[in-house]
Amino acid sequence: GVLWFANIYPTKMFQFDMRGVFTHHNHETLIPKLLPKGVEISKMVPREREGGAFVYFRAPPSFVLQVLLSCKDAKVRERRFVPKGDLDILSKVSDGICQYLKTHDVRAFLVPLPVRAYRVKGDPYLEELQSRFPTSRMKLRVEPPGALSEEDLYPMLRKYGVLLDIVKLDDGKGFAVSYQYTAAAVAARNCLHRATVPSSAADQGETEARLKIEFEPFMRKWIADAITSNARYSVPLIVFVMLGTTYLVCDPLRVFSSQFRIAQGLGEEPRSSAPGGGGGGG
Repeated sequence: GVLWFANIYPTKMFQFDMRGVFTHHNHETLIPKLLPKGVEISKMVPREREGGAFVYFRAPPSFVLQVLLSCKDAKVRERRFVPKGDLDILSKVSDGICQYLKTHDVRAFLVPLPVRAYRVKGDPYLEELQSRFPTSRMKLRVEPPGALSEEDLYPMLRKYGVLLDIVKLDDGKGFAVSYQYTAAAVAARNCLHRATVPSSAADQGETEARLKIEFEPFMRKWIADAITSNARYSVPLIVFVMLGTTYLVCDPLRVFSSQFRIAQGLGEEPRSSAPGGGGGGG
């Protein structure tokens, strides 16, 4: 099985975020301690920019037997071998790990939010594009369009964190989803991207729907919208900031250049323009 462990690293918000230097090995020191005894880790894929890691694991037969014995269903508990499809062992192991982390306040170094684990149901897109950073807003495309409604998406998305809004896109082919925290949006994208879910449009012959999720560059879009929508105020403000920056940079150079030329003509060392920069004695 595959789990997404969130809040293992601080989520990278910009290019020169240096916190990753101190948290590079968080997944190696923390994740093995969070898995139940008997579960074996096949490999870990750290995603420092997104603040978490994919963990590929397997449950040996001895651990599966423990899960069966702890099952509340007496009929399942009495059987040593369970036919395929009668009981989702992988789901029970994943749910057990997720519930453990929800009841234990485990926090990684330099990460303010507690560690959480989610089962990966789709096929994550492991890109390394340096200009893209996680945000709390994402675009969720549904294939075929109209196969899912807002009511269908809400219970799927709510388990990853607090939702702020779900708005249908203008083209009608998906939804714009906003979370309260970036970590929740990252978990939803990594667990549900390219996942196949039951469709609510069964009466139209569509029995399944496929999800495609991508982050929306919220800050860049917000700044662009703020400038274009409020040009009456933003343009003078930008001009004022540019002129102020020019003054702050060039004025000290102008003063120093003037002092240097005067001092050079008098054969003296140029004095500092700062107050109390030294006074001559009689």
